[in-house]
Amino acid sequence: MENLMIKADNFDYTEWRKDFFDKMSDEEYRKEAVEYARTHPFTGNAKVI
Repeated sequence: MENLMIKADNFDYTEWRKDFFDKMSDEEYRKEAVEYARTHPFTGNAKVI
């Protein structure tokens, strides 16, 4: 089998994330956060420290 080299694109996730969230309104951000929390309930064993 040949040796293959794969080069990922130079993608800056932190820049993408900043641009993505900067374009959201506060209300839109809040709604998405509430929906995510509703559909992904915490099931771990968190402790208050």
